[in-house]
Formats: sequence, C-alpha cells, structure tokens
Amino acid sequence: MTAMDVLHKLFSEEFEAERQRGFNEAYAEGYAEGLNEGIVKGRNEAFKTIIKQLISIGWSPEQAADFVNNNS
Repeated sequence: MTAMDVLHKLFSEEFEAERQRGFNEAYAEGYAEGLNEGIVKGRNEAFKTIIKQLISIGWSPEQAADFVNNNS
C-alpha cells in the first residue's frame, strides 16, 4: 500500500465520519423543529375548536378568546 493509498483511506474515513455527524445534527435539528411546529399547530387548532364551541353556546368572540388566553 502506497502512502497515497493510506492518505486516501484516512481522509475518506474522516470525510465519512464528518458527513455522518453533519447528517445526525441536521436530522436532530429538523426533528426538534418539526415536533415544535406540530405542537404549536395542534395547540392552535384546539384553541380554535374551544373558541368555536364557546361561541356556539352564546359567548361573544371576545369572551371566548379571553377565556382561552387566560386558561392556556
């Protein structure tokens, strides 16, 4: 094995390790962002549903919004 072969093998292993590390970091960041976005969207949909239900039983939109804001 030549010195060039050794260098090539060494650097390709380093490159692969760095690529994998970058992938793992990006995956973790994307997962966290997606999870947070999903939680926020789900919470907002629940609030909308509660507000609609309160309005349907005679509450004003302002009363319903205040109730949700004060209890979240």
